[in-house]
This record gives sequence, C-alpha cells and structure tokens, in this order.
Amino acid sequence: MKCANCNGINVEGTRFCMYCGTDMMQAGMRQMQPQQMNYGGQPQQQMYQQMPQQRVKLQSYNRPAKRQLSPVERKKRNKIIAIASGAATFVMLLIIIIAVSGSVNVKDYVKVEFTGENGDGQAHAYIDKDAFIMDYTGKIEYTDEYKMEKNAYSTILGSGSELTDEKAAYHFIRDCVSVKVISDNKGELCNGDTVRVRIKYDKNQLKKYDLDLEDEVFEVKVSGLGKDNNKKASKKKHSVDDVIDMHDWDF
Repeated sequence: MKCANCNGINVEGTRFCMYCGTDMMQAGMRQMQPQQMNYGGQPQQQMYQQMPQQRVKLQSYNRPAKRQLSPVERKKRNKIIAIASGAATFVMLLIIIIAVSGSVNVKDYVKVEFTGENGDGQAHAYIDKDAFIMDYTGKIEYTDEYKMEKNAYSTILGSGSELTDEKAAYHFIRDCVSVKVISDNKGELCNGDTVRVRIKYDKNQLKKYDLDLEDEVFEVKVSGLGKDNNKKASKKKHSVDDVIDMHDWDF
C-alpha cells in the first residue's frame, strides 16, 4: 500500500504510514475527492466554467420580430373586429328587448270607437281581450304562492283541477284591467278633438301574478264622426242684440 504523502510502501491495511506517520486513509480520500464530484465525466472546475457560457446563450435568444400587416390584412382585421362588436351590441339589445317584453303592455290592445255625428259624438273604449290572450298565453304567470294555495284548495274539495299558467293571461285581462274614456265634453265630440283614456289596474288582483303595473292615461284624437254640421257652433250663446234681431218685436 503506497503512501500518498511520501510514496512509501506499507503493508496492506496499514492505517498510518510507517515512514512519515501520515493517515493514509484521509490522504487517499482527499486525493479521490475531486474525481468523485465530477459531473458528466467532466472535472468540477471545468463544469462551472461552462455554465456561464450556457446562460449567456439562453439570454442572447431573441423573439422573432412581429410581422407588419399589409393594408389589405389590416382592413380585413378591422372588418372582423367591427363585425364582432356589432354582434355583441345586437346580443345586448336582444337581451334588453326580451327583458322589456317580459312586462305587459295593455295599451296596445285598447281600442277606442267614436259614434254619432260631428259635434254630437261619443267615445267608447274597450280591450281586445281575444288578441291579448292569444299573445300573452304562457307569458303571464301566477305567483308560486298563489298556485300552491289554489291547488291545495282544489285538492281539499276534490275537484282535481290544477291551476296552471296557461289560464293566467285570461284571468289577468278579465279581473285586473279596466279602461275608461275621460273627456270634458262627453256627448259633444267633434272630429279633431282629443279624449283621454285611462287604464286602471286592480292592485289586489295583481298580487296573484309576477307583475308590477301602474295606472296610465293616454290621449286619442277623435275621428270618423258623421256629417260635419258643426253642432257646437250652432249651440253657442247669443248676445242680447242677436236675440232682438232674431225676432220681430211689436211695441
């Protein structure tokens, strides 16, 4: 066994060199340590020298430059953006329309009829219930509480009829709404006059439905009356002088 310090030959298994007294086990480990810490078959010092070069290579990597769009490509891109923006706007408007259409517009179904002659006309308002029921069946719903109450009552009576939303539009227009003509000259209407029509809702009946409606008043212009004899003008008050001229007075 050769001493790593003095190169003296010692008996195999000897811990200390018989020539210089060096601990041959520790000396052998120090000599083997650089070889044991090699990485990938390369000395440790050489490995550390190469690592900075590798980092420089990674840092020197540059992304490719962004390609500039041609005028035709830019126009096409702007067109796609405009179409997408228009589609988004359309969807938003559609959502708003659907939300608004969820409410009830009775005014569209109010009809006003004028009868009589010009200057002596009358107005009558009514609701086209058949058209309303046709359009709003399935759109007006009872509240869950009202349906549970009515169905429980039907079960107790044993009628077997279940309340469904299919009848809600019919019951709503029958029980909740009334219309009336408001006019300062009833019975003396002329073509071109304006009358007011009031739509009134029964608040107690509305509690059955998922609706929150307020009374409203709108105006309608008189038209379609008979012969234009202008009875209003003929009914004006005469002065005293006019009355005297109209009669042949004897004194």
